[in-house]
Amino acid sequence: MELDLKLVLKCRKRIVKRISILIVEDQATIALDMKALLEDLGYEVVGIVGTEKKAIKMAKKLRPDMALIDIRLKKGDGIDAAVGMQRDLDIAVIFVSAYDDEATLDRAKKCQPLGYLVKPVNRNMLRITLKLAMHNCYRSAANRVRGHDRMKDRTKVFISYSHKDVSYLDDLKAHLRPLGRAGLEIWEDQQMKPGALWQEEIAEALRKARVGVLLVSADFLASDFIAEKELPLLLEAAEKDGVRIFYVVLRPCRVPPALDKFQAVNDPGITMAEMENAEQDRVWMMVADVIQEEFRS
Repeated sequence: MELDLKLVLKCRKRIVKRISILIVEDQATIALDMKALLEDLGYEVVGIVGTEKKAIKMAKKLRPDMALIDIRLKKGDGIDAAVGMQRDLDIAVIFVSAYDDEATLDRAKKCQPLGYLVKPVNRNMLRITLKLAMHNCYRSAANRVRGHDRMKDRTKVFISYSHKDVSYLDDLKAHLRPLGRAGLEIWEDQQMKPGALWQEEIAEALRKARVGVLLVSADFLASDFIAEKELPLLLEAAEKDGVRIFYVVLRPCRVPPALDKFQAVNDPGITMAEMENAEQDRVWMMVADVIQEEFRS
């Protein structure tokens, strides 16, 4: 709760103070033109950098409220720079790019930027995008605070999987067992006793879930129960209450667009079935780390 309240207060402060912005752009003329536009609109430009590494380093040093980031940099990648800032810092991101093709947009949207400007950028376009970005920043933080009380009742990790992928479930459970011994509640349908009202028990576990882990495969996607019962409840909880959802791609399959907004632990192009055992263990370790961090926050 304390972290979310701090975020709300920070967003409110941004609205009343002069907002600080870091420009990440490797073309000097464009960067200086952008700086002039921003200052004319009343924003404070705290720095201009032209590489991915310098962007993350400068963001850590200056702690700007927002970063305007060119996607295609000569040294490094603007989207990777945004990921670094979002992982380590509370910085709102707006992308600026000459490219608006579907592949670039698909990469960009996974960072959940507050805006996407296509070059050349004019004053009015910039003004509107920044105003909406700050409004959405505040609204998102406020919604998380309102949902905090509902999250108090969410104490479980819910694992959704196809029974045909049970060997992968067993591997994941082995990595999560130390967290279970420490008190973390981990639920999957093997825990149900014979004769239990399984639909009601699964629905109750979903209502108690704070984290959802999806073990995605063609069999997972083919399951009517998962598609019609489990996933809709998890997606609704993520939208309303901020339940954290991430997924592991087990075998080659077409990952549906509905999962685009959530984090894939492994590269969908390199599935668990295509990895050596040690590489699989590293993925399961990452899953355990993410779950542990979620329950610490």
